[in-house]
Amino acid sequence: MNNIELLLYSYGDWKRIARDKPTLEIEKPGHEGLKIIHRKLFKTEFNKDDKDFFANIVNPTRSDSVINKVPRVLSTFRDATIVDEIVKYWQQGKSIFTVFGGGHVIVQDRALKTLLH
Repeated sequence: MNNIELLLYSYGDWKRIARDKPTLEIEKPGHEGLKIIHRKLFKTEFNKDDKDFFANIVNPTRSDSVINKVPRVLSTFRDATIVDEIVKYWQQGKSIFTVFGGGHVIVQDRALKTLLH
């Protein structure tokens, strides 16, 4: 089983997430309906002045809502893919230089040390 397969297997709770998702049937059309959906998803009232709202719901380090799990899984999937590619090229004798954000480096470093030593 490669890193990507392990990653996908570890996120087997997506079936539970799909089962437990809130029902988003729109009871009222327009802006009021969107407020209802917002309340069901985020357990708070919509605040048009909350400038950090969208940044927070797509932040993989937060767990404010189920939506935060999407970028977390994508980030982990990206790390696993990058590690697989680095290992592949390293085993071919290639010289490798990568540039990624600090959070990715920490995860990838740990994985590479385990796989290459």
